[in-house]
Amino acid sequence: MKKTWFRFATFYGGGGLGSWGTVKAGGIELFNIDNGSIQEKVYKKNFKAPYLKMDALKANCKTVNQELKKQGSKLVVKPGSTDLIILSSPCTSISRRNRLRHPFSKVNFLLLDCPRVIYDFKPKIAIIENVESILDKEMKPLLDLFLAKCRALKDYNFEWRILNAKDYNVPQSRLRFIVILVRKDVGKPVWPQKTTKDYKSLELRKVLPGIVAFDAGGSRKAVKDKNGNKVAKMDKWTPADRPVGTLTATGGEKFLDIRKKVRKPTIKERQILCTAQDMNFEGLKYNEAVEVLGNGIMPNFIKAVVENLAKQLLHKGRISRVKKSKA
Repeated sequence: MKKTWFRFATFYGGGGLGSWGTVKAGGIELFNIDNGSIQEKVYKKNFKAPYLKMDALKANCKTVNQELKKQGSKLVVKPGSTDLIILSSPCTSISRRNRLRHPFSKVNFLLLDCPRVIYDFKPKIAIIENVESILDKEMKPLLDLFLAKCRALKDYNFEWRILNAKDYNVPQSRLRFIVILVRKDVGKPVWPQKTTKDYKSLELRKVLPGIVAFDAGGSRKAVKDKNGNKVAKMDKWTPADRPVGTLTATGGEKFLDIRKKVRKPTIKERQILCTAQDMNFEGLKYNEAVEVLGNGIMPNFIKAVVENLAKQLLHKGRISRVKKSKA
């Protein structure tokens, strides 16, 4: 079957990990909206599509076209002209690692704005991605309001699920909250089957030989003496006979190697664990790479989700077919 290409855009696309996987699924990126300088640096090393450094809360067809024109692009975006939009708003105030998280912190309004973006741009398909801890009791007010906003999009069918990245050939046990919205004239959401059954090959010791244990970072319980005095923090080492836990943007993870040396994962090791090993991260500082990789959508994961949507919907001719572009 001849390759079908489709046009997509990303909001909060960061350094382009999600874009990398979507391109592998057959997409041509029109633009990426984010406002981070580090993210822009990584994105421009790997893509030629415009990086629109702007406030996504103010993004609509008019403002996006103005930014595209400033960059010398001849692309004109109209409602309904984008086949797929991927929105991955920041999770910092939803994540369990944030002790100060709150359902209605300022950053969470970016998630609540995603349905508005879909309403304005009217893509044929939209994918919204975030962390699964949005299902926690503390986050229920946010989840309820967000889902109500999705239901208010009367032209769309929508469903949500929790998916684990390791089921899609990613060597991380990483749960994600995924919402798929499909315009009613296109069809209904479809979900990918697991793309791997060989979980042995995803074990950390298989992916990175020489590593015998890992520490996922995060808070630890205090170790106290018989008098109740705090003397240390509990060790959190996990054997490397399983996929590594979620890699974060804060970079608290540590490895124990066969030399009994405790160290941080290298940038290249983090790329491998995120399935972004073929992306260009040259010249980045360690903390810059950690931030981009920790916040990005794993390419293998989003590829599986998008590829399935393409396979199930593109054959009907309902999503635009465009020629492959060097851009």
